[in-house]
Formats: sequence, structure tokens, C-alpha cells
Amino acid sequence: MNECIVQAGCKINLHLEVKDRRPDGYHNLESIFIPLKWGDILSFTALDQRVSCDLRVFWNMSRKRTETFQKSFRDMPVEKNIVYKAVSLFRERTGWDKSMRIALEKKVPVGAGLGGGSADAAATLRALDALAETRLSFDELCEMASELGSDVPFFLYKTPAYVSGRGERIQKTACPWDFWALLVVPDFESDTASAFRALDKERENGAALRVSRVGGKPKSSLSGKELMDGLKDHPLNWRYCNDFLSFFLEGDHKKEYSVIFETLKNGGADFYSLSGSGSCCFGIFTHKQAAESTEKVLADGENFVQIIQFTSCIF
Repeated sequence: MNECIVQAGCKINLHLEVKDRRPDGYHNLESIFIPLKWGDILSFTALDQRVSCDLRVFWNMSRKRTETFQKSFRDMPVEKNIVYKAVSLFRERTGWDKSMRIALEKKVPVGAGLGGGSADAAATLRALDALAETRLSFDELCEMASELGSDVPFFLYKTPAYVSGRGERIQKTACPWDFWALLVVPDFESDTASAFRALDKERENGAALRVSRVGGKPKSSLSGKELMDGLKDHPLNWRYCNDFLSFFLEGDHKKEYSVIFETLKNGGADFYSLSGSGSCCFGIFTHKQAAESTEKVLADGENFVQIIQFTSCIF
């Protein structure tokens, strides 16, 4: 086996509660992750020539966004790319030293809170395990994944999950099948590290988080079981929240977020929120036609929009 093509997928967070900061610098979290069957595509080819890892990135986005992301990638050494890191870690752990050419077709916007990079890393580990015929155990793959990033292990599970700790504790759960997610990514990125620092600063200053649910609904503390059981309810009854909403709705991009959420609400979304630490907003629709109509409205601006049906499998 010398070639392998995989779809990496992405995710949304229906719920994201940021708890205390850990000694290792990460935060303890509680979240509901939903995998979506749409994402980047990676092609792997094993080579005879001695080139350690030839990684090429291609963009399947609008011209404006492509130009923005290409610049950020040009300024970043290839060794910093998470796909390259996954290759290096896999070689270190297994001793497999075959030369590789990797083509990464980017569809998931960068800095959107959709886990595109983490999904790419997980897909890389699985692809290399197949190419190298190393037949690593699931636990071995998860151990490597956790070294690459907090969200990477989730993308090895392929199912909706309740995620806690810094992201390493994953409990699979059930997901509705007849809902549609409308992703809306505004024309700006959200840096995860900066968002967490801003949240820490707000809490250190003693400022109470005013709103963690869109529409001003108060946050309520839910147990892990309640978070998982909540998926059985209609989205109109979901009590999920996102701790980043409080200051995002009052920050530099307040207007952009407000317009998106208002459009989702008026378009018939049964639930709408922010994924991860942004910048992607999403609406959950029980009727595909309503999602499609809302997509047309939001696509008229600078937003990136995409409709995806809920699924329990990434690839």
C-alpha cells in the first residue's frame, strides 16, 4: 500500500464550559462535541526518494480567504504545521522512515473553532498507520493524538461525545440524525490562545460572565450525564451554552456576531451558538428548507457558509 486518501472532517461544540486553569497551562473543560462529515481532504503517497516529508497545501475556499490563509501559512515554518508534527511523531514512535508526499486540501476555515487542524492530525495518524501497516492499537493512537493537541483524540472516535478534562477524557454518546447544521464563519479569525487569555483576564478582574447563551438566557450548571441526555431533547429545549459568548457579544466584533445570530433566529434555527472559541457561529435546523433559505441570506455578505447534516461518523 503506497497511497491513501482520507477526509478529515470537522466538529462543532454544542456546549463549552471553561473551568479552572490547570498547572500545565491548559483549562479543564466540559463540552459536547459533534463530528460533521465535511472537512479537509488529505492524500498520502509513499516515495522511494529521500525527502523526509513533502507537504503541500491547497485551498478550496473563496479567493479572499485563500489569500489570507496562504499568507499565514507562508509565514509559518513547515515544521510548525500539525500534519508535519503528526508525521514526525509517528516516525519517532514506530521507527517507520518511508518518505512521504502529502497533499492537504483545506476546506475548513482556519481560526473558526471547527477543529480543522486537529482533524487533519488525527487523519494523518490513521493514514500512516495504514500505510506503514503498523496496526497500532486505538490506545496507542490516542496517546500520540493527545501529544499533538487537546482536540485531536476526539477525531479518532468518529462519534458525538461528552469531552472533559483538557480534552483527553472522551465519552461517546448518541446524536440525533434528522437535524441540519448551518455553519457561518465571519470574515475574521479567532485565536484560541488569545481567547482563553481574555477569558482568564475577565475572571481575574472579578467580572461576572453575563451571558453564556445566545438571546440572554442564563447559564445553568449541568452534569455530564445531563449534557449527554440533553441530546435526546428537541433543540428548542437544549440548555447548552458557551462561556466565550459573554465577551464576544460585547467585543470588537459585536455587530458581526449579533447580525449572524439574529439572522439564524429569524431564519428558523431551533438552536444557535458559537463553536469552540469562535469565530464560527452555527444554527441547528430541523427543516432543511429553512436552513437553505437562511444560507442564502447569510451568503450575501462576507461570511463563509456551509450546510451539513448531523452524522455519527467522520469518514
